[in-house]
Amino acid sequence: MRNDQVPNAYIGAGGGWPMADLAPDAPPGAHYAQEIARRVRTAMTERGLSQQELADAAGVGQRTVSRVLLGDVYCDVATLARLEQALRVSLYPADWFTREL
Repeated sequence: MRNDQVPNAYIGAGGGWPMADLAPDAPPGAHYAQEIARRVRTAMTERGLSQQELADAAGVGQRTVSRVLLGDVYCDVATLARLEQALRVSLYPADWFTREL
């Protein structure tokens, strides 16, 4: 990722991850990571799942779920697929390539 920092390093003014606006120089990956974190958090809340319950259902570690939610990592494709399957929801912002970031 061309030496990008972790996604939450690009938080701009106001708020915390993942709801804060990102800095103008944030790379596209940080915007994607933020939207994935938002979607995971929303799906977990709607389903009443804890991080551990989601981790168990997805076959990933609880720390992995935590790091995605906190913006400490860029979610890899395999983890994203497992989370989508466990939550039965699309997490990848596929239509974002048309958005101006």
